[in-house]
Amino acid sequence: MTMDAERIDTVEYRGWEIRLLVAQGGDAYSGHAELWLNGDHKCRVVLASNRTSEAQARSALEHKSNTFIDEWITRSHTGTTMFGELESD
Repeated sequence: MTMDAERIDTVEYRGWEIRLLVAQGGDAYSGHAELWLNGDHKCRVVLASNRTSEAQARSALEHKSNTFIDEWITRSHTGTTMFGELESD
């Protein structure tokens, strides 16, 4: 699918920076969000299916991002995880 247009917005939630990218391809909207904490790229959240409007896609990405952050805050972050650092585009 060729993307007709894309829009990037940045929002903050609980000290995190969320960079939302919503792209339009025909009548469908898709996108992803890059989650940053203290200047470190922590996660990319992706929509699993297309939405019918930009507002729906943006809302779904914000909700998924906020849910990830809320869950991340409740977990322990000590010790070795064996995960590598994320590289940004």
